[in-house]
Amino acid sequence: MEALDILEKKINLLLETIKNLKDEAAQLKQENALLSDKIEQLGSNLVDGRHELDSEKEKAKVFVEGLIQSIDSLVEVEPSDG
Repeated sequence: MEALDILEKKINLLLETIKNLKDEAAQLKQENALLSDKIEQLGSNLVDGRHELDSEKEKAKVFVEGLIQSIDSLVEVEPSDG
């Protein structure tokens, strides 16, 4: 009879362990879904940031080209000492 009591305790312990593992798996699945959404959001933000950076880069390029043209036109207008 003592062996049956031990077996019953071990089975109950095993069932409790299985229940805990199932609960943990469900929680991890939920966390995984949240993290996947966050990764997707960060990827989208990265693409948006990249487009904004490219736009600012183009604006800076146009501005620098305008400065160069202005400097060139000033240099051409002024008499040279050479």
